[in-house]
Formats: sequence, C-alpha cells, structure tokens
Amino acid sequence: MLVLFKEYLTATYRDIVDLVSLMPEVRDLLNLKTMSHFTTLQKFLTRTSSGHLSTVIYHCSQVTLPPEAAGSLVAVGATGFTCGNARDRYCERAGRPRKPCMEISVAVDTDSLTLVGFAMSRTPIHEGRHAPAVLRQANRHVHAPVNVMNGAYDAESVHRFVVEVLKAEVLNPARKSSGNGRNRAILEQSS
Repeated sequence: MLVLFKEYLTATYRDIVDLVSLMPEVRDLLNLKTMSHFTTLQKFLTRTSSGHLSTVIYHCSQVTLPPEAAGSLVAVGATGFTCGNARDRYCERAGRPRKPCMEISVAVDTDSLTLVGFAMSRTPIHEGRHAPAVLRQANRHVHAPVNVMNGAYDAESVHRFVVEVLKAEVLNPARKSSGNGRNRAILEQSS
C-alpha cells in the first residue's frame, strides 16, 4: 500500500516514509506501530514475486467480493515503478543508468472496488501484454459483461481475447493508429 501511495504522490521512498511517520491516522489504518527504513520499501519491491502478490490478492478478493458480483464492471489499468531512489536528473548528471523498473497491471471490480486481477513484470513492457493474464484472473472472481480499459489496450489481440474467450465486451477508446481488426470493427459499429 505504501508503494502505491508513493507512486500516487510521485515522492521518493525516503519522502513517503517521512510523510507517513507524520500521519498517525494513516499508520493506524495500515496497522503500523513503527515505520520501517525507506530501503525496506525498495527491497520489498525488488524482491517480491508476482506469485506471492497474486496469492494475497486472490485471498483478499475471496473475502471482500460480494456473492452477487456476477453483473459487475471490471476496469483494467497499469503503472510503472522505479526500484531506485535517485531522480532522473541526478542519474543523467552523474552518468549512472536508471535502476530497473517494474510494470504492474491491475483489474478492479468497480462495484466493490476490489482488486480482482494482477500481473507484474520486472522489465518495462507494453500494458497490452499483461491484459490476457489480468483479465483471466479477474474472470475467475467476477464474470463482467463489460471490461473497461484505456487506449493502451486497444489491440486486436486484446479485443479478440475478451470477445472470444471471456464472452464479454470491451469498452476503451480507439487509438488513431489502430488497425482494422474484426473485433475492433465490431466495437466501432456498436458505438
């Protein structure tokens, strides 16, 4: 949770630890008695496997999803994290390469705001490559008739997967340079 909060505020690891240590309400909400050193967050992000996080997400969604989640809407998105603490400007000036980053894609049930799918890679990749894994996980928890995604997921392979495998619809903005695939043409006709 702290790593996501760090990314949302575009703060460094050191800044987020200092900030949360000054916020007793946030510490209580996260059940933190003491704050760890900022390098603990860095090490967690570099050493955690996606399998462990997927297991945690699966068990949390089993507890939090309501039984009537069959008619929900699933939203898919992604973000990237850098594992280092140095800013881009410092790395350029010092002549040091940037530390590797991590790409994380998530699927959220929009009714209960529960995380139902997750994919992670240790190298920068296009969001669309995570889409089948994330959508398959989400479909195990809640069969959504509509999947909402941003324009980065506007690829024929993603449309085909959602329409043919998941038997659902895709709702995302079409990119200007997108091709003329069959599933994308069906989407354009319905709008």
